[in-house]
Amino acid sequence: MTCEIERMEINYTFYFFAFLRKMIKKLLTFCYWSDPAVFRKAEEGGFWVSFPDLPECMTQGDSMNEAYEMAVDALGLSLSSMEDEGTAFPKASELDAVDSEDGVLVIVEFDMAEYRRKNRSKAVKKTLSIPEWLNRLHRCESWLTAAG
Repeated sequence: MTCEIERMEINYTFYFFAFLRKMIKKLLTFCYWSDPAVFRKAEEGGFWVSFPDLPECMTQGDSMNEAYEMAVDALGLSLSSMEDEGTAFPKASELDAVDSEDGVLVIVEFDMAEYRRKNRSKAVKKTLSIPEWLNRLHRCESWLTAAG
């Protein structure tokens, strides 16, 4: 009987750690993203940027550095829109499979957690329950402060 219980505990522990590993992997891939982008020189000057895996995601910049910064922002906007809609993120293409079409292939790295901190930090109302003694203590302190 003890052997059977130990075996069950080992199985539960195994499944728990397998679940935990899967969730951590999902969280990490959800927070950090890198995607190939094609940078093309524009005729009027500057650079056009497109993402083969995200056809709706395009941007431009006057210099290569500005185009890269704009690409990071455009990638963030596109991924956060997909997150809001509940759409799955596409798998990033292998570099060999991407046709650069007379442009330069650049890997654009993106931190979803940082993007959320900067762009989605609105307050959310939550109800909180506290112990009665803490509530009384607060009332007493408020009364003493008001009394001077």
